Amino acid sequence: MSATIFENTKKRSSKSKAIFAFGRDTELCGKPNSEGGFFVFKFCLNHNSNSRGGLSGSWRCINKKPIQHQEAIDLMNKRLGRIVWEATEAAC
Repeated sequence: MSATIFENTKKRSSKSKAIFAFGRDTELCGKPNSEGGFFVFKFCLNHNSNSRGGLSGSWRCINKKPIQHQEAIDLMNKRLGRIVWEATEAAC
């Protein structure tokens, strides 16, 4: 899986303070949203003894397989705990 994470869609959860963002299959970027291929990513901190401070960050995929645009919006709103994205707004 090769996916592009859209940095302009980063939002912070109100309860857990985790950061979530939309992503899409690299081959489908620039194509209509109706073709699907969306992912939801979470930014996770990892223990790393080689980095300064002992922590490094990486994006982890929430859903294991590509989903449709509306399903990605629903999943993102569920994870954020509030309605941030509407069905008419484009993620990419």
